[in-house]
Amino acid sequence: HQNTGALSLIDHEMFQAAVDQAVRKEEPLAVFAKDTELAMVTTVCSELACQLRNIVKQFAALVRGKDTNASGKPQQKINVVITGGDGKLFKSLLQPDASHIVSVEPDVVFPDNLDIHFHKTYSHYGIGLLLHEKCLQKPKVDQEDLHVKILGLRVATASQEEDGLVRGTVLSVNESASIDDYKFVIRLDHKGQQELWPVKKFYDGLVLYNNVGEKSVVGKEQTTEEEWVLKKKETSKSVQDELANKSSKIMERRNELLPHIVSGELKKFLGFRKRRTGMPSKARNKTRRIENPEQFVGRRVAKEFPIQDPEDSSKVKFEVFFGTVKTISDEGKLWYLITYDDGDKEEVELHELWQLLQFYSDNKALDSMVGQEGVIEEEKSAQIDSAVPSPSQSAKPSKMDVDSSSSRRIGEYKEDVP
Repeated sequence: HQNTGALSLIDHEMFQAAVDQAVRKEEPLAVFAKDTELAMVTTVCSELACQLRNIVKQFAALVRGKDTNASGKPQQKINVVITGGDGKLFKSLLQPDASHIVSVEPDVVFPDNLDIHFHKTYSHYGIGLLLHEKCLQKPKVDQEDLHVKILGLRVATASQEEDGLVRGTVLSVNESASIDDYKFVIRLDHKGQQELWPVKKFYDGLVLYNNVGEKSVVGKEQTTEEEWVLKKKETSKSVQDELANKSSKIMERRNELLPHIVSGELKKFLGFRKRRTGMPSKARNKTRRIENPEQFVGRRVAKEFPIQDPEDSSKVKFEVFFGTVKTISDEGKLWYLITYDDGDKEEVELHELWQLLQFYSDNKALDSMVGQEGVIEEEKSAQIDSAVPSPSQSAKPSKMDVDSSSSRRIGEYKEDVP
């Protein structure tokens, strides 16, 4: 420092002015400069150009060794991603003529098959930009544009939470031959649970979210929506229109919901119920009491869980898991504790337990525990009080079908979709 303290201090403005002038006039900075300041700028730019080119040449040699044709030349362009605040200068120095900032080394061969990308922010954003550009170049399959729009959208559905709603995010789309048979994996904000929604429920979720927006910190709807919420709603509206155009079932649903949207009663129509407060829990649960709640302890149950395909992480398949009702874990709320055969545990309400019992009846033949000592399969005498609504026989209870506000997971989920 003592030996260089007398040198001129080159600030950013002085440096940038010298570089801009060289580019504008197409006159490289002089290697043999006439003043100290210009000599320092030239040296820095020349060293940067030399180092950058060496790094890229080393990288190109690695790529060329793995991807060559008969002539020994790379078959495809080599992608170079530059990020950060000085990335623009680096990109300029990597051009064949160094953008006329400095004179390139004579007789030095530099790869001419580079595809240089610059992104001002962090490296992962730059790589993301590159991947996005490549995806845009790829021939698209049927409905791919629609799928891209759907991923990440926000939805809402009625629940037993304090504000009567729970919101979630679309994680993935399970395709089918017909859009009417599509399924959508939704991760709910409440407890992070995942549900598999059919197309009708998904459409309702989009419409309801566009109606209620996000929940504010104090538990009230946003009065002034943030930009990202407005963007989500805009994309959601586009998806709703596209679904209606592609599906007569959704078009019918749209026409059914429209009067309720106009009248301001959409939430009520879709099952919105504000959770009552101030009433003792025993009084709230009185209507769902049954004469002998212990009758279900020891019974076998069945439920579908989503399992990630080990060969393709983007796909989800559903498997039936069996378990046993162990005890009543909360007599006041009438929660039942279920232990599945693989050790996982779950608490469910009475109406959910009924679904699991019904589903077990339909899949009893798959239960490996049938016939073993101590296993209570089905009891003809077991009846649920009429105050508890019975689901249809065709309903398939799955972790994704049960309302997240009424089932509490105790163990780990069975390899949930990330």
